[in-house]
Amino acid sequence: MTALADSGPSRLCGLSSLSTRGGRSATHRVPSLVPISGTVTVQNIDHDTLATLAEMGVTIIGIAGLVAVFLSKGTLHRIDKVRFIMIVMPASWSAIGAYVPIWFFRHLETQVSVWQWAAGIFAVMLIVGNVALTRSGYGLRSPFQSEIRSIVHPLLYWVSMTFFATNIVLIGNNAASWPIQSNQTIHEIILTLMIGQATLQFASMVLYRPVDSV
Repeated sequence: MTALADSGPSRLCGLSSLSTRGGRSATHRVPSLVPISGTVTVQNIDHDTLATLAEMGVTIIGIAGLVAVFLSKGTLHRIDKVRFIMIVMPASWSAIGAYVPIWFFRHLETQVSVWQWAAGIFAVMLIVGNVALTRSGYGLRSPFQSEIRSIVHPLLYWVSMTFFATNIVLIGNNAASWPIQSNQTIHEIILTLMIGQATLQFASMVLYRPVDSV
């Protein structure tokens, strides 16, 4: 014990042993730099980037709404209704998804758990949103789906589908924290791809008009 006390302060799992008068050692609890579990403790998240992505999503919704009203000339074409919904859904998900980690940041102990829970929220929103869309009166069913494909450029369609498929993989990765550990960069990529989907749908609404709506 004397050798340990004379060797100076030692830190182990948040405890330090310091020598006192009489050769006795007193143990004091100090902040631990490395948690025992080995996980990464919550230190900070980039609020500015998340807020910027949220603002982009909200801006797209506002602009798309104004353009939809302008193009409709009082009567919004049924395909434009679906397009507008498909703009609002990913754009609103990106806005909500940007603020979810900020809320979890206050209640969870590790950064990994923050991004895992945020990915779980994304998964729920995707499932609920797509089920609601396919079961609604504006659902993408045949022959309605074939009609949409006839007026949407194949490049925009497949790029949008690529964004969607990539997001599914990234959300699954962050939710399971495998094969890459859950992190903010992946979360930001998910938000960016959702904004990209909304932007492509907006371009489709503006550039490719139904013949009977012109």
